[in-house]
This record gives sequence, C-alpha cells and structure tokens, in this order.
Amino acid sequence: SSGINAEYGGKFNVGVSATVKVTLKNGAYREDVGYGSVEGMKSKCQAVEKARKESITDGLKRAMKSFGNLLGNCLNDKEYMKYIARTGKRKAENYSVSSVMGDVSNLPSFSKAARHP
Repeated sequence: SSGINAEYGGKFNVGVSATVKVTLKNGAYREDVGYGSVEGMKSKCQAVEKARKESITDGLKRAMKSFGNLLGNCLNDKEYMKYIARTGKRKAENYSVSSVMGDVSNLPSFSKAARHP
C-alpha cells in the first residue's frame, strides 16, 4: 500500500509498505512488514519506485532477522562484533560446522558427493 502527497512546487512525498515472506528450502518461513518513505522528489514515478524498493529492503531485513543468528542477526550485536574484531583472521581449516552453526543435530546430513572442498 502507498500514500502520495504532492507538495507545493510539484515535489512529492511518498510512503510505501510491503509485506515480505522469506521461505527456506526446509519449509520454514518468516513474514514481516517493511516501510519506505521519500520526501521532496520532483518525479512522482521515481518517488514511488524509491519508496517501494526501500520498503521491500526493510521488510526483507526484518524477516531475515527473525530467523536469528544463523542468518546474520548477530551482526547487530555490538559485543559479538567486538569479539570478532579481537579474534582476527583464521584459516578456513580451523572452522568446523559446529563452531560456525552451533547445534546441527536437527540439520539433514549430506553425502560425501554433495560436499564441496
């Protein structure tokens, strides 16, 4: 949904909301609403397009955050980011699935052919 308000001088204010649904391959999904707004644009079409993109991006970020740390929610945690900055770079071979993803007991197992080097 959107609301358009024309100002004096032919400039437009636009507000758009978008409902975004993110579905994972395993069927789990999250849905959230994003909002985008633009003020003082000369072109009505550009104002609507920019506000629409902003609302979709906001909705996508909000839906992804509801999945938790596995999909990037930890990046907003200042303590976590300080910890990452202190640890520095590590070689890829030092990582294990459990150290990156935590408890993986509920995830499906993969065959050796499906693994990537």
